[in-house]
Amino acid sequence: MGDETLLYELEPRIGSGPFSYKLFGPRFTLCTVNDGKELRLFLETASSLETLRAFFGVEKASLRDVMGIFGRELWVGDARVKREEDFFLSEVFVLDIAGLVNSLEFRGGICTGMSRDPELKKLFFRRASSLQNRASRYRSGELSIKAQEVRRRIPNVLLGKLLALAESKKGLMELERLLEASSSVPLRFVNKRVKDEEALGKALDPPNLGGFWGIIFGERNEIIWDEENFGEVIKLPDPSLHRISFVRGSPLPSLIPMRMGKGSFRIGKLEDGREFRLSVEDLYRHAYLIGQTGSGKTTFLKLLVHRIHEIGEASVIVIDPHGDMTVELKREIPHAKFFHPTRAPFSMNPLELPRAESRDHAITLATDILLKVFKEVLNLTDYAVNVKYMLQVILRTLYQEKEEPTMADLYHAILGLYEGTYVLDVKDIRWKQSVEALQRMREQTFISALSRLEAYANDPLLQKLTGKTSINIEEIMKPGSLSLFSLPKAELGENVTRLTASTIVMKLWFEALARARLQKKRTPVFLMIDEFQFVADLPIIETILSEARKYGLHLIVAHQHTKQIPDDLLQSILTNCGVKVAFVVGGEDLSKLGRMDASFAESLSKALTGLRVGKAVVKMTARAGEQQPPPAVVEIDGD
Repeated sequence: MGDETLLYELEPRIGSGPFSYKLFGPRFTLCTVNDGKELRLFLETASSLETLRAFFGVEKASLRDVMGIFGRELWVGDARVKREEDFFLSEVFVLDIAGLVNSLEFRGGICTGMSRDPELKKLFFRRASSLQNRASRYRSGELSIKAQEVRRRIPNVLLGKLLALAESKKGLMELERLLEASSSVPLRFVNKRVKDEEALGKALDPPNLGGFWGIIFGERNEIIWDEENFGEVIKLPDPSLHRISFVRGSPLPSLIPMRMGKGSFRIGKLEDGREFRLSVEDLYRHAYLIGQTGSGKTTFLKLLVHRIHEIGEASVIVIDPHGDMTVELKREIPHAKFFHPTRAPFSMNPLELPRAESRDHAITLATDILLKVFKEVLNLTDYAVNVKYMLQVILRTLYQEKEEPTMADLYHAILGLYEGTYVLDVKDIRWKQSVEALQRMREQTFISALSRLEAYANDPLLQKLTGKTSINIEEIMKPGSLSLFSLPKAELGENVTRLTASTIVMKLWFEALARARLQKKRTPVFLMIDEFQFVADLPIIETILSEARKYGLHLIVAHQHTKQIPDDLLQSILTNCGVKVAFVVGGEDLSKLGRMDASFAESLSKALTGLRVGKAVVKMTARAGEQQPPPAVVEIDGD
């Protein structure tokens, strides 16, 4: 390839509007290649990448990529017109190149190239003058007509290239036969076997006349295109007709803030090949990930865990309701603390009080949060008012009776109230009404509700899981610590997973507040929550999003679609999260996620429709003194 040209692989962009080959620049070679499965487009050009991205998905490519399609070698046929007269007088037109390549039953391709070589017009002008002189000398009307025809063609002549590529000599002969049958003028081919990238590069270089001596003495049987009709020759494959990958929607700008130095790390690359970096500081304002199953979301979460942990100045805590991601991370980072209900047992008592100025203050803090969690877990909507008040009284009583009551204690207290065996001396008419309402419940309704708590009293695993807390929360929040909580909902059930995940979040929040109250150093803690919907109803989530940064607690949350969380919470997330990452989504999510950047809402929605697995739209919030960067499409680094 020439020093000024680059090789790209292109994918047609659906909905990009009318395309003109002129955006490829004044010199280029475009190859349409059948790799045995689908068509692939390779372009050698000096044209601007930003210009190409308006009509294509663009990736930098190499000659090795092209060679790799064919194996260790390939055969190349360089087309020529058979008659010198056709060079000056005939228009070369080849019909339906994309369809021809699409129909191949072997690995092969066709390359069309052109150059606006200024010497070409001079060559044609000299030919026209020569013909006219001869016509005058010999008084030949035929030569005079030819001179006029050559002169007529001068404004529109393009120096051309037409190559046949095939994996074997037999395939090349077949492809050359098909090309000649499709050509408007007779062709011949100069064939050669290509065994290395250097030879392939020379073959693919855009055409040229070969300098002064080439112009004076060179062959007169190269390909000449007519500019008015060349657009039909170089027609691109149509994804609705041909087997070719494509991208959707409008491209987003690729203006990105620079993140270099300590605390920064690479997460992927832009379409133009430039790397895209984040910094730990960007994540201080929380991060939000959304994407369908299999879109690449988990790969990105793992990447963040590795990069943040490698920097070593923060604690990373992962809550994984599927369980698979944390198992993989433990295998990749053996020194990480791993917690699993059966493989690495731990206990986390939801009723354990947070550290506070006083026990009464701690009870007030915990009771308010626990009531809202239990309302979700118990699902007692018909009796919500009575249940809330009754639980409030029971919890306060249990905290007075025991240093650390458990879920089993709560179950037995409610059951005792229902059966009349547990009597609380509460001199409050409202309490009496609540107990009477509880006892008037139909037995089936009560059993249905209480069964959600019964497992905590009778199931040995859940008794252990929600018994006396075995984890030192302060310890796992120390810098450099990595803690992996594997909470597989398939084993625990959704309610237990929700309660356990909620307990971890609450305890971390209370500990973050305690650090501030006790004037301890607020080293950063990154709490990463997959399947975020399991804790999205926690009332402290909104508080954490808006206030936790000053306490050193930073959320990185991920889930699959926007219907899993309330719309007001989604708005809060899009407002408060400094890094927003959207993988493949669909339906209403496309319009909702346009809120990530109102200035690019339409382009955002279009870009989201065209994402492939492993690619995401990333929106970062500017730091002080920076201009707000637009969203960018990033190919996320793999494992």
